[in-house]
Amino acid sequence: MATTQQQTIDEQLRILKERFPQVDESKLACLCRRHNGNIEQVAARLAKRESRMNKFDSLETRFGPNLTALQQEYPSIQSMKRGRLLKTMERYGGDVDQVRKFAQKVEARHHREGEHGCVSRHQHREELKTKY
Repeated sequence: MATTQQQTIDEQLRILKERFPQVDESKLACLCRRHNGNIEQVAARLAKRESRMNKFDSLETRFGPNLTALQQEYPSIQSMKRGRLLKTMERYGGDVDQVRKFAQKVEARHHREGEHGCVSRHQHREELKTKY
């Protein structure tokens, strides 16, 4: 019985590997275990991930050079995740001036908060917890 179960698992991995050749086989095996051998769920998850990565690559192609220039212009946005910045560029339709205004707002907020911005947010959360 164990051999037929192993054969089934091997067959599922082979099917998934054919459909998603870029994904490591150990990752596929882990996903199969996590989803109790349901390859439809695994395939749906991988397809969704692939779609997100394709969108990210598309945004990088369209807005990457402009975003790199903006990051050099505004050091405060260098700490932001590139994916978030690319989505911001997409939201403004690639309008560099709008994204520049957004970057200026972010930079002004960082200056207002100063070094203790995280501490003040943490204190604010604690105050709200005790209040409510």
